[in-house]
Amino acid sequence: MKPNKRFSAEVDWNSVRGIYKKLSEEFHVLTDAFQVTVNDDLKQKLDYLIIAIDEVDNSLDELEPTELRNSLSAEMIAFLGDNKKLFSHPQADDVLQEKLNSLKGIIGSLEVKNNFIEATENILKYTELKRHTKDSNELIDFVLKEGEATAELPLSIIGKSSNKEFRVFFIQLCEIMGIVDLIFDLRSDYKKKIVSIRPNFKIYFKLLQLSFSKSLSLFRAFPKKLTLIKYCMKFAFVLMTE
Repeated sequence: MKPNKRFSAEVDWNSVRGIYKKLSEEFHVLTDAFQVTVNDDLKQKLDYLIIAIDEVDNSLDELEPTELRNSLSAEMIAFLGDNKKLFSHPQADDVLQEKLNSLKGIIGSLEVKNNFIEATENILKYTELKRHTKDSNELIDFVLKEGEATAELPLSIIGKSSNKEFRVFFIQLCEIMGIVDLIFDLRSDYKKKIVSIRPNFKIYFKLLQLSFSKSLSLFRAFPKKLTLIKYCMKFAFVLMTE
């Protein structure tokens, strides 16, 4: 795919959680506050990225044992970095293969392959580490690192349209979103064996304490305080009603 060629893959919000659609709809609130311009073509790529990440997560979460997940993860990373045009793997269904093929088109059109692949490798690494640790402090650290790596994916797509202030803010936001997501999903994640730590008061207290302190830091860094409060309230409502 040649640079600057318009991306044309369909964005289907029906296949993902409502929180991801809300993230797309309200993304302009964040970029506008930091005077970051995202044109329609980049926005479409970002939307598709959100959906593709969710599909990859779901596919890996369902795989057992660890060796199968590692095999699929390694093949996905190799595919994003090599010259193959189409992804194929016995553990990947048609939907996942289509998402990965389109993702490769995105990073090829924007020439951000190295940064994108590095961030993807880190996400897969910390997601797997989360599964096995039985130390609550380690789990929280992995969630934060996973959040930072996740932020790097859209930031690599936005590229030079971004600025340092937005980058710092967005990475912190993704870290907090990872913590908040764990607060809401810890019980179900434990049942699905996505994490190995049994939910208890101690870990919930740590998660709530960390989310509060990081939220204060985020609030201070955001140029439009009232706008951020409204933004967070919308997301809290979606999370509580999903």
